[in-house]
Amino acid sequence: MFEDTSHSGGGGGIQIGYGFTPLITIYLGVNGSSMSTDDIEDAYTLAHVELGSQFNFQSGRSALVPYGDIAFTFRQATIDFGSNAEVDINGGGITLGGGLKYFLSPKFALDLNLLGTFGTFTEVDFGGVAFDIDEVDATSVRLGLGLSFFPSPRR
Repeated sequence: MFEDTSHSGGGGGIQIGYGFTPLITIYLGVNGSSMSTDDIEDAYTLAHVELGSQFNFQSGRSALVPYGDIAFTFRQATIDFGSNAEVDINGGGITLGGGLKYFLSPKFALDLNLLGTFGTFTEVDFGGVAFDIDEVDATSVRLGLGLSFFPSPRR
């Protein structure tokens, strides 16, 4: 399943953050995707949990705000074999990326981003029994489109 191939899928996520300044935000994000391959038996879910920082390249009242992201990421691929049998493959990595926010109002913005996670899978968990494996290099690329809400209007 985790050979030198690319898999794709759709999913969703949520992110919550705190802006220390108009230019720097820290955040915690969670997202998941249902991944598919050419072989239906190899379908799996892929989850990312991130603790990161977002750096806005513009502040003030501009409607268009480009930004960059860097995050520490935990990843988990889950393969469901049915009959309550599933395998989790876990690992970590670093996420780099960027995006563009378009403010519709002082509190709402459309958010388009592209993130790449680079790292390895290092552990397999089967039925609560975990064991280390040789590192398996893996790259995740995510394209996101969403809506951002800011409880306090921008300065």
